[in-house]
Amino acid sequence: MRIKKDLVLRRVGAGFIIIDPNKGVIDMAKVYILNETATWLWKEIVNKDFTFDDMIQLLLNRYAVSEEQARKDVCELIDSFKKQDLLIVE
Repeated sequence: MRIKKDLVLRRVGAGFIIIDPNKGVIDMAKVYILNETATWLWKEIVNKDFTFDDMIQLLLNRYAVSEEQARKDVCELIDSFKKQDLLIVE
């Protein structure tokens, strides 16, 4: 998997959003908000090829979380990224 090219992570207040700068005027319906953990994970995987297991390992190395919880969280995040068309899955 890979995050689509040209997507940009921007800080807005205390949070972060993902935008596609190639779309011209920003469609607020297509702005994606990330929590702190998802933002950290995004920064770790952007511009890299990665697997589901890579993402789980990143969470396990960074946070005091069980493998079961990391697996669940990564599954939800990947599903969200896919639904929002933010990933390239090869």
